[in-house]
Amino acid sequence: MLFGGEPNDQDKDVLLHLLFDLRGLNKTIWLFTRYELNDIPKFELQLCDYIKCGRYIPELTTEDNIKYGIKLATSNQIIYKRGIDY
Repeated sequence: MLFGGEPNDQDKDVLLHLLFDLRGLNKTIWLFTRYELNDIPKFELQLCDYIKCGRYIPELTTEDNIKYGIKLATSNQIIYKRGIDY
C-alpha cells in the first residue's frame, strides 16, 4: 500500500519507478490518495490495482463505508479497482 505523505504530491518520476518496481514483484498495489480518480495520472491507473480516492472530511465521518474489505473513514471516499471501476 502506498499512502501517507500524499503520493501524488511527490516527484512523479520517483513514484513511476517505485510503482513499476513493485509491479515487477507481482504484488497487489494499493494507492491511497485524497485526489479524485479523474485527477490521477495515467501511469498510476495502469500500475495500481486499487486506488482509494477522496480527502478526509470530518463532517462526513461514517462507520459503514466499506469497499473491497477496507473501511473508509468518510462517506465521500471510494476505492476503485483496476479492470472493474477504471
